[in-house]
Amino acid sequence: MEIKKGFIHYWVLLYNKAVTFKSYEDIEQFKSNLSSSPKRYYSGACNDASLDFWSNYSKNRPSDLAEKYGNIPIGEILLDSFKTHLGTQIRLCFHRITKSVKKTYNPMQCFKDLREPVLENGMFNNKPLKCYKSMNKCNIAQYIRDNKTFFEKILEKLEGLEEKDTETAKRINSLKEILKIIKHNRPFSNHDQNQDLCWNCGDAIHAVISPDDSTLLTRNVRHFEPICEAIGKKFRGYSSPKTG
Repeated sequence: MEIKKGFIHYWVLLYNKAVTFKSYEDIEQFKSNLSSSPKRYYSGACNDASLDFWSNYSKNRPSDLAEKYGNIPIGEILLDSFKTHLGTQIRLCFHRITKSVKKTYNPMQCFKDLREPVLENGMFNNKPLKCYKSMNKCNIAQYIRDNKTFFEKILEKLEGLEEKDTETAKRINSLKEILKIIKHNRPFSNHDQNQDLCWNCGDAIHAVISPDDSTLLTRNVRHFEPICEAIGKKFRGYSSPKTG
């Protein structure tokens, strides 16, 4: 689900936006505008998509492009090539992950019905993105109850941070509310009004789920570092892969 909600979701948004463009320069303008927009958090994924595209596209020879496209503007050639490349990567993503992942650990039975993005009328459909669109109801309440001590340690660690960004503040408030619900044995389901509480605690849940003998790999070191430190879990950060 994290993949479907994360970089693949952002790639789908970029691809669907590219379908409406007339030239590749529109993609560069779109990426530039992200830096000052509410969706600037997915600019990294968009830049990665461009880097991956250019790494592949730079291997073309002018004669090959001329044979395929003829005498049309280079901006249109780039746009078509970009859509073809990104569309292929999106379609192949789930297949590659299935081949690479030896075991899926899903104690809460969340989103067992997930499917790869599919093309519909020229654009990708990447749903479901919310729990109520999943055919499975997870066991989140029982999982948090069984691991209450870990979540309490995470809450204590986050509350002690000197600087708390918006996401961390939401995580703190949601952890407090979830632990209160668990303590008083009130109904909890990520299919109803409690859904946002679950989503806000996503990073904390991923850290707790991580087996003790494993290393959590994340691009989001800022948020995972205090969480993992609180419960003694190993983690490793990474940046965008180099191409070429």
